Amino acid sequence: MDLNTTEEIDEIDYSQFEEKFFEQVKSGKKYQHFLNIGSQLDCMMIRSIFSSMDIPTYIEFENINKIYGGVSTCLTSNIFSIKLYILIDDYEEALAVIKDYIRNKVELLASKQGKDKYIKILEILAAPYVISSSQEMLGITVLQKNRSEA
Repeated sequence: MDLNTTEEIDEIDYSQFEEKFFEQVKSGKKYQHFLNIGSQLDCMMIRSIFSSMDIPTYIEFENINKIYGGVSTCLTSNIFSIKLYILIDDYEEALAVIKDYIRNKVELLASKQGKDKYIKILEILAAPYVISSSQEMLGITVLQKNRSEA
């Protein structure tokens, strides 16, 4: 899937997907806040990948993010970010997906012509591709697994 297109993403019915999330929570499955996402495009892409893998999600603050244009900075990343929730049982699989998504995004940015200092720094920081939980990378903050609920 190309990170620059939203054609396939618009066809996903997230209301049915969220219903599945809530049905599983009602049946006793535990959930947690998994990501803060600064970009609506990233949120749509990540949710579409999770949907294809049958990992149900729920999001909050998508409309607040729209008002502020999806700008992600140190100041806004936690205040105006989209909050994505998953079932705790899906944490490891979702974390692997996010690590791969971030790697691909770094590679895409690094391949752009006219690399500036920011992109060069990204290449250096992400070179070993060590992306752990509780780490922000490219406007995506991964939260650690909630072990008290697992």
